[in-house]
Amino acid sequence: MAVVIIDGYNLLGKANHLEREQLIAKLVAYKKTANHEFIVFFDGTHQGTRYGDEMIIENIKVVYTPLHETADDHMIAFMEENTHREVLVVSSDRKIQKAASANLLTYFESEAFLTRMQSKRQTSVFDEDVSNEIPKISTKKRGNPRRKSKKERKKRQQLKKL
Repeated sequence: MAVVIIDGYNLLGKANHLEREQLIAKLVAYKKTANHEFIVFFDGTHQGTRYGDEMIIENIKVVYTPLHETADDHMIAFMEENTHREVLVVSSDRKIQKAASANLLTYFESEAFLTRMQSKRQTSVFDEDVSNEIPKISTKKRGNPRRKSKKERKKRQQLKKL
């Protein structure tokens, strides 16, 4: 079982939700299909305390950072403390992605994670076969035209971990 840490406001902005509770409700629904531990980090506090808050909502840990600290700093500290565990990082923030790479952890863009959540919610099995795509024929390309690019294959391999 992997630990999925999520940059809350980053994912919230990509999901076009207005409230944190909506995002957490979607994560709760996704957690029912995924066997992972989820930790969501938000900047600021929940009830206005200056020391930050932590709460568990249906087995999803939600961390609100103190006013003088950022969620990015908390996520990076969590990554450095848990290099021995399988940690998956969800953020489109370059600073967090660089820290994940430095700690040899897998990271996902927020958009990729959102599409994964939506596909899991609509169907219980993620369809890896994309046979309806017609490859573009060009004289400049060589090799197998149906094979995905190295970057695309790496993304799919990382998405399989979820």
